[in-house]
Amino acid sequence: NSAKEALEIVKLTNFNVILSDYDLPKKNGLSILEELNKKSIKIPFILLTNKEKKETVIQALNTGAYQCINKSEPLETFLVEISHATRQAAKKARIEFILKESEKKFREITGNSMVWIWEANSDGIFTFTSPTIEQIMGYKPEEILWRKHFYDFNSSKESEELKKAITGKNKKVLHDLINQKINKN
Repeated sequence: NSAKEALEIVKLTNFNVILSDYDLPKKNGLSILEELNKKSIKIPFILLTNKEKKETVIQALNTGAYQCINKSEPLETFLVEISHATRQAAKKARIEFILKESEKKFREITGNSMVWIWEANSDGIFTFTSPTIEQIMGYKPEEILWRKHFYDFNSSKESEELKKAITGKNKKVLHDLINQKINKN
């Protein structure tokens, strides 16, 4: 019956997709999307509108709408667009959920491992490190992520060899690297 009731229902129920008309009593569909954003409720939001103004569509997409569908399309086209958009949005939401769960499991595994697990980009800069770096090397993850090269912790001779291996003419991808690291302390 109202935007307020819709927001209450969304808080209490698990939805895959929200399909909202732009024209609602007391509020418009964009204001609902803004409220959802404020409450950090991330559900794909499809806005139905008969507004042919590009500004409305741009505002909706910039606010986080998954898609806008024009209600002034012929009925068959309109229904096909809704069907396609809701399927795609639900699929995207499922994939994002699976990815978040996978990341959570990965973080649990690396957080409980007594081995230092790390990853560096093609320039050798750390992009990931397990929390065990603090116990093993004396560094907090935030001290090295995006700040240090993986070869910065080696002796100068080893460091130069590793640097050449990843930055030289014959770049190599390094796997299962076992080498001596210099501890912070």
